[in-house]
Amino acid sequence: SELLENYGKLTAALDTMATRESSAVEATLTKGRPTLLAFLDRGCVECLRMIPVVATLQKEFDPAVEVVVIDTDDKDDGFRKIYRRFAVWAGPAFVVLDRDGKTVERLIGPQPESSLRARVRSVAENHTPAASPQRRPSHTPAAIPTSPKRVSGTPTP
Repeated sequence: SELLENYGKLTAALDTMATRESSAVEATLTKGRPTLLAFLDRGCVECLRMIPVVATLQKEFDPAVEVVVIDTDDKDDGFRKIYRRFAVWAGPAFVVLDRDGKTVERLIGPQPESSLRARVRSVAENHTPAASPQRRPSHTPAAIPTSPKRVSGTPTP
């Protein structure tokens, strides 16, 4: 298959893209920029398929969005803290963060390129420089079901 033919290139790309120091990941989260964390693993077929997608997004959204690739094979204590913090135990997984480092979305499993791009674009467009006095919300949550309003004296369904 094409994936097997490109395995060496894909794993080399992962090696080049992946952040090797957990402290570097932590430092990125304090830069005040929206961030996409991509958790990938060389032993995972779906992760390998996501490498070109993540590389494209990295180029497309630089410098508005920081794209950080984390190789889930890295098991040192610093990375374990990151995995726990974002509740990611295997790849592929993606966490979209606003400029304050707050999780906007957590996506588990392979994602269509168009869907991942739309999520990254959304956080990039809602990004406001830290010095700006007005701040637009970084994420509008999905509609939350609410109970109908009660009017005094009327039964609720």
